[in-house]
Amino acid sequence: MKIRTLTLLAVWLLLGLFAALNWQALSAPTALSLGLMQIQAPLGLILLGATVLISGLFLFYIVFQQAHLLVETRRFTKELQSQRELADQAEASRFTALQSRLEALVQQQETARQAGEQRLLARTEEAVRELSAHLAEMEDKLDRSLQGPAS
Repeated sequence: MKIRTLTLLAVWLLLGLFAALNWQALSAPTALSLGLMQIQAPLGLILLGATVLISGLFLFYIVFQQAHLLVETRRFTKELQSQRELADQAEASRFTALQSRLEALVQQQETARQAGEQRLLARTEEAVRELSAHLAEMEDKLDRSLQGPAS
């Protein structure tokens, strides 16, 4: 228990003990003035009842405040949870966007690589054709030069 709760309980116990020890004095009738008239009533019991009533009102107020705090805490917790979910969704969408961007870049690089390979293959084939044509031409010239002086 908290120190405040223990202190409050100790004060209540002491007040109850005081009332029990002095019950004769508290319940003794006394002439009380209500302004326009006078009555005979036990002043101690009236004051003790007022003390109990005020303590009960304060207790009710404290319980009401605690309930209000619990409701507010629950509301703030729900709001915080919804904000956390929104942040998680935003983060997930950023990751998804980043992933799709990276996939697009990889696809673009792959397409560029394939286009480069095709251009290189086409140039290689063209170079091979040109080289084959030059070799055929050289063979033809060599064949003519070898056949020319003999004929």
